[in-house]
Amino acid sequence: MRRGGRERRGRREGLGGGVELWSRVGDDDRGSFVLAELRRRGVDTSQVSVVEGARTPLSTVLVEEGTGERRFLYYPGEGFGGDSDPPKLARLEGAGALLVDGRLPETCLAAARRARGSGVPIVTDIGHASEDEVSLLRLADYPVVSELALAELAPCRGPDDLADELLSGSALAVVVTRGARGAWLKERGRGARRLGAFPVEVVDTTGAGDVFHGAFAWAVSKGRPPEWAVEFASAAAAIACTALGGQTGAPDLAMVEEALRSARAPKWKDAQSGPESFGLT
Repeated sequence: MRRGGRERRGRREGLGGGVELWSRVGDDDRGSFVLAELRRRGVDTSQVSVVEGARTPLSTVLVEEGTGERRFLYYPGEGFGGDSDPPKLARLEGAGALLVDGRLPETCLAAARRARGSGVPIVTDIGHASEDEVSLLRLADYPVVSELALAELAPCRGPDDLADELLSGSALAVVVTRGARGAWLKERGRGARRLGAFPVEVVDTTGAGDVFHGAFAWAVSKGRPPEWAVEFASAAAAIACTALGGQTGAPDLAMVEEALRSARAPKWKDAQSGPESFGLT
């Protein structure tokens, strides 16, 4: 669960508000480092489980100079088994938004169901199409999926079919993130639209998707409409690509607002959203 963010010690101040993370780490040096860094940046880690004897996951990121594109060498960790002790779901009461990514499926589904019953808006960060992640999509107010996940969820169909299915249920708006090609949006009662990416000099794309989802959830927590939330998240993600390192480029609120005011900010266009335009043929 994430509710904004704050940076300390001369770093950028984040978007404002409080952030609480529900996750788990091992009781190793990497786990200690992760927790210390999150706390230093103002994240509430009281609901992060420290699993005895487990080894915390680790990624090495290789960034291509000139394009900012990256490749990951991923170590998934060891010794975690199934989901850890569940967080205190009552802490959802009064939250501005819940952001779930499906990595701890039982915890994510329990939290989403509690949020649904409590009227807390649910945003998803779905990168693949497992059964549990599909269940999360069906619970979400704002299903946000990657273009890769779209190819798994709706092969040869394009996003409209998936969006219409979700919009007939709990969803208020469906978003597809498309990296350098921007974002796609469909809301209830409106045709699909697309927003190009904000023009920036790309150094490193690591973390851009995470910044998009966090910024989108922040906007939802403030009661902003989906169109504005996509614009805001897109601007934040673009700024995040201008510095080396997934955390270094994460912008503060003033930086995002400046990007939104720029004459170079992309404009919404009606979407040509057949399968071929998403590489799904």
